[in-house]
Amino acid sequence: MKRTTLITAATLLLAGCSMNPPPVPNPAVEDFIIANQLETADRVKTRERDGWVALNNRFVIWNNRRQNYLLEFRRECKALTNTYDKAPDLRLDQRTLRARVDTLRGCMISHIYLITTDQRKELKNLGDAPGS
Repeated sequence: MKRTTLITAATLLLAGCSMNPPPVPNPAVEDFIIANQLETADRVKTRERDGWVALNNRFVIWNNRRQNYLLEFRRECKALTNTYDKAPDLRLDQRTLRARVDTLRGCMISHIYLITTDQRKELKNLGDAPGS
């Protein structure tokens, strides 16, 4: 009985892992930024209900009720996918997220780009494009 439960749990765990979308390649996101001539922002006003989705270990989509943003980290941020070692967010002001000053999961944010809802959807689908 225990063996069957263990095998079932392992199967479900593997099935859940395989359902995560593949990360969007860095060059695809970098090309997207250039092609769309994304406007940069120095800061983002944050609220408790804001959320983010990692595209890969270098880029994150941050969203709040009013605006969507693409955050770029100074270097690869493995803490985004590492659930065991979560670094704290370091911010000068808890209600503002600043480029070149603040961190997300311990990783320094180098750039903040303004994106539209359509651009957010397109960025999420970059990894699904043929040939990627």
